Amino acid sequence: MIRLSLCMIVRNEEENLGACLESMEGLADEVIVVDTGSRDRTMAVARSFGARLFRFAWRDDFSAARNFSIQQATGNCIFWMDADDRLPAESRRDFLTLKRRLSEEKQLPALFFTIRSPFRGNRGCSTFRQVRLFPGRPGLAFEGRIHEQIIPALDRAGIVIKHVDIPILHTGYADEAERRKKARRNLAILEKDDPTPVNLIYRANMLETLGRGEEAARLLLRALEDDESLQRLDGWYEKAVADLARIWIRQGKTAPCERLLSRGLARVPAAFPLLLLMAEVMIRKGVSDAALPYLELAEKNPPRVGPVASNPEQGMSRLFFLMGECRIDSGDPEAARNAFMESLRWSPGNRDAAEGIRRVAAVHEQEGNFSKAVRALEAVSTESSLKDQIHLMCLSLKDPDLSRFAVQAEKVMGLCGLEPRIEISSAGDLALLLLNIAEAVPPSPERGGIIRMIHDALAGRYGESPPAG
Repeated sequence: MIRLSLCMIVRNEEENLGACLESMEGLADEVIVVDTGSRDRTMAVARSFGARLFRFAWRDDFSAARNFSIQQATGNCIFWMDADDRLPAESRRDFLTLKRRLSEEKQLPALFFTIRSPFRGNRGCSTFRQVRLFPGRPGLAFEGRIHEQIIPALDRAGIVIKHVDIPILHTGYADEAERRKKARRNLAILEKDDPTPVNLIYRANMLETLGRGEEAARLLLRALEDDESLQRLDGWYEKAVADLARIWIRQGKTAPCERLLSRGLARVPAAFPLLLLMAEVMIRKGVSDAALPYLELAEKNPPRVGPVASNPEQGMSRLFFLMGECRIDSGDPEAARNAFMESLRWSPGNRDAAEGIRRVAAVHEQEGNFSKAVRALEAVSTESSLKDQIHLMCLSLKDPDLSRFAVQAEKVMGLCGLEPRIEISSAGDLALLLLNIAEAVPPSPERGGIIRMIHDALAGRYGESPPAG
């Protein structure tokens, strides 16, 4: 029979803890909450959920606190969470089923769960697998001051590790200010640990978050000096190469970046992030035709979820954005539009992809294919964006049939605060309508450009001298 102990370490988490414990209510047989120095109502919140409460003096060592928490557990199965974790409501039934299934196991396994940390603004999730459940056995202990690991102890004990398809939502990195605060804390702790390759990569990531890219690059180079050790750790070699390549791309160091990625792909030919970055280097060199083979191979080897955090949605969005860039360069705007649309499907907040579609619309407009230009622009226009809607109105004015223009002009008039009533019986009526819209455009840095857009559209239909009323 399974007796599940939920074990947590907390500090100043009164705003997060309640939601976490509520998401696990009725699923754990006991809740252990170890407080490492809260000055708020964290302990009161834990007490209200019937948790067993303990205090532990913080000493910059997450493993020490985590191990103290599991030592207090009376269950034969340990499940650990942080206060900013949540078990999604739709996963509760799956978790109960898991408990029943584990009760039938002769030897309890350890289990990887999928951890998803959403970013703000539809920018996908940081996603990785982490062991969150394991047998409650003497001798099993976490290792490492930070980013603590239980896997080495499980391996030594011969405990099988399996995967379950149950996500855990981690909310602690959605806020940028909170991310930087945690980065400063984590960096200070990491610097006290041995400088192993993984430690150096973690430190580089914290430095990157804090805007210290040059220092981060030096640490990544040190980590890659022991590349054979990194390659034995699932995903860590690819991460080190990709992290360093991104820094060098931002710094404009194209040649060393290309050499770095070539070495990386020679060792891990199907590594999704390295393929994407090599394609980006080719595009920056102006040889987008050389980028396509890397992108096509990346599409066949999509990002996988492993122990190293990645953002699969952002990765796929970036893949199709780069494909769109290549298609524009090769003179195929329709294929570019399709690629940019797919990029937006993976990441609706991808501004680069939206701007790519606007460039496709501009190409169609220059070619005189106004219906395709409108179709492209409609895919990214925002109903509330006056500039987008006026651009669509001006494009539709170039169509001999003014029915689409009338619909679009009504939208624009509504956004400008004008009564949306369209009566066009002559060229003069049309000119007066557009003049009224231009005068109603509210003050903004874009106003001048919007008015020129309206004038150019009218001139394009009737010549340089718009008709008089």
